[in-house]
Amino acid sequence: MIIKAIIFFVFYDIWFYFFHIILHKYFYTSIHKLNHSLPHEIMTCKKTNNLHLIENVISPMGIFIPFYFYRFGWSSIDSFIIASIVIMSRSLLRRDKRSSWLFENHHIAHCKHLNCNYGEFWLDSTFGTYCDEPE
Repeated sequence: MIIKAIIFFVFYDIWFYFFHIILHKYFYTSIHKLNHSLPHEIMTCKKTNNLHLIENVISPMGIFIPFYFYRFGWSSIDSFIIASIVIMSRSLLRRDKRSSWLFENHHIAHCKHLNCNYGEFWLDSTFGTYCDEPE
């Protein structure tokens, strides 16, 4: 079950990273600017979900990719649900300055600079898009 959940995480993270870069590079003003309309100084979980409809639909789709490549079956639904809950919780918590210590300030630094920290630390480090921002 843990291995399957990790597979869902990895596919989601890769999908989100590249989709986020595409949003910044090609669709910032038409779609993604809304996501950055809230100043990073006042970010909280309640105020963070201001996303364009297209972004709300496409961003989480990466978690479904493993179903296309693997025959997980019904026994994988629990891994999928666990991964979904953790991914969505992580997404909300990292956007709140009060809980940013759980994930450093990776996402908040992205909201301040816009040209770095598009996804998870491991992907930003791998592709050279990581920037460190002291609290």
